[in-house]
Amino acid sequence: FCGTWRHGNNPLSLNLNISTGCKGISISANESFLSINGQITAQCRRSEVITFKHLGLESGGDINFCLDWEPLLDQLMLTVGEKKLILCSPASLQDSCCTDLSDGPNTQDADYGILNTEINHDFITDKTRMAYNFLANFTNYSKEDYTYCVSIFLIENLKTRACVSWDTRKANKQQTETNSDEIMPHLLELTVITYLGCAVSLISCVALIIYLFRKRYRCIYSLPIHVGLAVSLAFLSLNFFFNGVLANVGGESVCPWVGAVLHYALLCSFAWMGIEVLHTFWLVYMVFTPRLKPYIWNLVGFALPAVPVVILAPIGDIYGPIEVPPSEDPENPYKMCWMDITENKGWLAFCFTNVMILALLVSSGLVMLFLVYRQIRTRDEWKQNRVAFLSIWGLSCLYGTTWGLAFLEFEPISTFILFITCILNSFQGHLKGKSSAPKISSEATSPNRKLDKNEQLKN
Repeated sequence: FCGTWRHGNNPLSLNLNISTGCKGISISANESFLSINGQITAQCRRSEVITFKHLGLESGGDINFCLDWEPLLDQLMLTVGEKKLILCSPASLQDSCCTDLSDGPNTQDADYGILNTEINHDFITDKTRMAYNFLANFTNYSKEDYTYCVSIFLIENLKTRACVSWDTRKANKQQTETNSDEIMPHLLELTVITYLGCAVSLISCVALIIYLFRKRYRCIYSLPIHVGLAVSLAFLSLNFFFNGVLANVGGESVCPWVGAVLHYALLCSFAWMGIEVLHTFWLVYMVFTPRLKPYIWNLVGFALPAVPVVILAPIGDIYGPIEVPPSEDPENPYKMCWMDITENKGWLAFCFTNVMILALLVSSGLVMLFLVYRQIRTRDEWKQNRVAFLSIWGLSCLYGTTWGLAFLEFEPISTFILFITCILNSFQGHLKGKSSAPKISSEATSPNRKLDKNEQLKN
């Protein structure tokens, strides 16, 4: 559906109210708003108001626009001038198509509204109307011949009726699904949250490192572990904060190095999260077992994560620039330096070095939390302060669990999980600073403190 929006001189906005179903869709316009309302999608739900100034569009003169509905992929796209906005991101193939669109009741002529309308490139009218309404019905496809209906338009005052089909036995199906997964909804909001969180985390980690090196905490055995995690999170936040800038400035010549460093920083953070969990488990469950030397923790936390990065970097086509197109404006993607998972090599490296380690970290943290709780619940010294200890230990365990929220990204809670994961992981350095101070104080007064002093005397 294409037309020209005749508007007034007020600030212009796009009003969206899209929900699931197959009842119909309405495109309307007045002096200030261009509105798209209806129940036509299989999965997409969207209700918001977007200002044209936010989209970088000028409000002078009439505005040409087109609304394209692709029921096969549940995609709704609005083109305003030369800007393309993905209102509903592509999804997987649908069992049925909400495509049997018929002309519904339309409004009378008005001073402001939509004129010069076309449907499927067929001219309708040059009159200015406030709204166009379309009724919809489901159209099922035939599974025997693997043919899916893409779009059907039936207009009351036209004699044409067109239906386009697509044979999904061809290789184009896989390519379409791959491209649809690359589109990121709410990218601008997530980017702002990430930059703010990385800045706060970096400052908090630096402040925590200074706090941990205060004189009265220098004799605590766990000091190198807490410092190691703070340093790794600060390094990760610093790398991610400047990643986008380096991707735009340096391009393909710099991005492989920046992506490798970012991968190393992420693996270091995972390693120190695991060390924190293991140390807390050791502190409670294996009180009288000799503890490992600090240099061993440093080797595991800083040297071991470098091994996969050093192996992957010379292979080539693993690290480099990637583009993340936002659903609102796919033609202006966000650039960053990371692992190129579009290739098989990059995807395998990502799964083995990131996903598997993350799954191991989250699962081991939950198991250790259960074992520690079972061990301390009968101790008299912990019964008096059980809630405080479990909250401190739980925060240590959650260092890796927040990253595990990415495994829960499925409909209908995918957007919620996306924002929660972004907030928790971006501000992780700040959360680390808030939780480590009471934990250090707890260790300084714990029964194991005497054991630490005895070990130092032996050494």
